[in-house]
Amino acid sequence: AQRWLYQNLWWLNIVLKERQGGFTTFIDLMILDACVFTKNQTAGIIAHGLREASTIFQRKIQFPYNRLPDQIKDAVHPTTDSKLELALSNGSSILVGTSMRSGTLQWLHVSEFGKISARFPDKAREIVTGAFNTVHPGNYIFVESTGEGRGGEFHRLTTAAEKQQVARQKLTMMDFRLHFWPWW
Repeated sequence: AQRWLYQNLWWLNIVLKERQGGFTTFIDLMILDACVFTKNQTAGIIAHGLREASTIFQRKIQFPYNRLPDQIKDAVHPTTDSKLELALSNGSSILVGTSMRSGTLQWLHVSEFGKISARFPDKAREIVTGAFNTVHPGNYIFVESTGEGRGGEFHRLTTAAEKQQVARQKLTMMDFRLHFWPWW
């Protein structure tokens, strides 16, 4: 599943997926890699709750960073390492939270956006109008989730991307590409 997503990456990506397919892990490891090996990258990870964001951060960012070879960690060491942020000596940083309105990001990962859209529609609109706009064209957004029914921002974005895909429309850097990974 991860190889398939990597081979089909776009700038703006919607991943409608099964549970436990490894997409969150892959996306966040790609973000960590970009931040460690490229200067001045800023990444944000949004989850439906602060506890969930912190858990993703601990397991998908801090855990793998702490297990990098010492040579890499010595060359790119943390300047901030908290429950919500890893800032590195090369000017790159990764933040987690439930919103990312302010700032400028090169990488944004929104985890379980279907759940956010279904349970917290105002928060979902805030993510679309705020967090998405922190990412300039030519940078990366990953919106991944299992489905949570019809309606809401996740359904709207997924349906729009699906229509473009079915119509075989050429995507621009401002269009989301749909990646569908079914449970079967």
